Amino acid sequence: MRDQSNHDGADKRGAARMRTILGARAVFQDGRSAIDCQIRNISATGALLSLSETLSLPPVFELEIPMRQTKWRAVLRWRSQQAAGVQFLDEQKTSASSGAGLLALEMENAMLRKRVGELVRRLAELGHSEWQK
Repeated sequence: MRDQSNHDGADKRGAARMRTILGARAVFQDGRSAIDCQIRNISATGALLSLSETLSLPPVFELEIPMRQTKWRAVLRWRSQQAAGVQFLDEQKTSASSGAGLLALEMENAMLRKRVGELVRRLAELGHSEWQK
């Protein structure tokens, strides 16, 4: 397992991440054990978790997000003192149909907002002042 500090700077993720702060719980040992954590960024394929350096995560666990009523089966990809990177092994599982797709829509919205900001900055650089905020 590699430490985050060894990351070479190239982003090898399959999907763009959305910054967030969501309370979550890593559940393992058939639901008998759980570790509270925070999700700092998330995508359709993985997440960055913030958690205490004294806690140990198993190689595979369920990541539950109670506020969103969702959970994923996740594999630990790297661990540093206070953070961990996980990859989702399967599609999002939703325990309440009203929450289905909400996180995906929020991620898409954040990506579109970022892209619009980039385009507005580029237009301003090209002298189109009417596009400046």
